[in-house]
Amino acid sequence: MMYLAKPTIGKVIKKQFIYKLKANLEVYATLVGVQLFALLLSFNAVAGSGGGNNFINIRTNYYSVDLVIIFTMFWAFITAIILTTKTSRNEDFNFVTTRMISNLSNGCFLLTASIVGGVTAMLTTFMQKIILFFIGGDIFLLPENVTSYMLEVFMGSGVAILHVLLLSMLGYFIGTLVQLNKIFAVVLPIVFFGLLFTGGQNGPPLVLTQIFQFFFSETSLVLFVLKAILSAALLLNLSIYLSNRLEVRL
Repeated sequence: MMYLAKPTIGKVIKKQFIYKLKANLEVYATLVGVQLFALLLSFNAVAGSGGGNNFINIRTNYYSVDLVIIFTMFWAFITAIILTTKTSRNEDFNFVTTRMISNLSNGCFLLTASIVGGVTAMLTTFMQKIILFFIGGDIFLLPENVTSYMLEVFMGSGVAILHVLLLSMLGYFIGTLVQLNKIFAVVLPIVFFGLLFTGGQNGPPLVLTQIFQFFFSETSLVLFVLKAILSAALLLNLSIYLSNRLEVRL
């Protein structure tokens, strides 16, 4: 029998992606709550200095939204793990699909969530300044070159997106491992805390410290972008490979 409309991989991925955007709108409500909570914790200055004389005292405080970005990364990590649960996987069978298509649509969803999370996390810096101005009466030093400042915000948003994407793909990979064998739910935390406390003051560097420095201490923006994109793609491909070993739904 011939059909006029033949579904393609791209169309099926697009349909699943749109479906998951609509079906998981609550994760964005959670994102707003997480970022607002992190913003409240960010009202404490991360650094400060002061000076003066008998006539005037000047106090300079430095504020950061790094905590908002960190909380957003954990949000993406948990969201990715939820996507790998059996309930979420069974929802994909509403479509004519394969494991690969399901994982690719999940990857598209996590990429979109990372973009939303990274951009909104960076935009909270403006909200932070506005709230501090009206509540605390602080005076902010505006940059001389507004264009350069906006370019820094734009680049910061890109870096934040890659950080969130990297953690989301790591969460997706870990979630796939747990679905493959429940023993990983016990083994992985043990390994994590074991690595966390490995080594001493005079011993070799911690493994987790080396991993952290590899990704988050990179001074070259180009190298960091390459590391983040390639690592995220590798984690997604490993998740696709492992998901093919999961049991078939009856």
